[in-house]
Amino acid sequence: MRFSKTVIVIAMTAIFIGCVVLTGTMVALDWVFTVNSHNRLVNRFNNIERENEADFDNEWKTISQQEGIPDEDRNGFLSCIRAAALGRSDRALMKSARESMPGLRPEVYTRIVKTIEEKRSEFETMQRILSNVKVEDDSLLNVFPSSVFLSGRAPLEFENSEYRHDLPFPTTQVIQTQTAHRED
Repeated sequence: MRFSKTVIVIAMTAIFIGCVVLTGTMVALDWVFTVNSHNRLVNRFNNIERENEADFDNEWKTISQQEGIPDEDRNGFLSCIRAAALGRSDRALMKSARESMPGLRPEVYTRIVKTIEEKRSEFETMQRILSNVKVEDDSLLNVFPSSVFLSGRAPLEFENSEYRHDLPFPTTQVIQTQTAHRED
């Protein structure tokens, strides 16, 4: 059975168009999947940050009301929480609390350190999760082909952007640098 040239050309054209449509569909589906993955990571990251902020606010309100600490010491309290997350000893944590919130009575420092210690594992877990989400987002933004699909999108801004991938939270050096900048 012999086919005419016209039938062969039509069949080859149909096969070519089918391959182009199939490839286009695969690329479009990959693009949708990549963009949705990025959006899920951004939403998860933002949600965790909101939860962290709410936890911090609740903890701050409780301690500040119990101990009568003024709102001006809020940033100092945050640096104490970061120090706690780094796993500083009670003595180092007490020193950090005194440096960041001068003028409080020693027994107040002790209660603050105790309260912070109780929240340490929770905070560490959230920092690990944030760091992992940041790493996933960085991978999506920097690895082909997702980097092409997500070009122009800003990376997530982790509050401690100088994180190490092997640590779940900022290094002591980052905390000290941030504290030094505040003192200037």
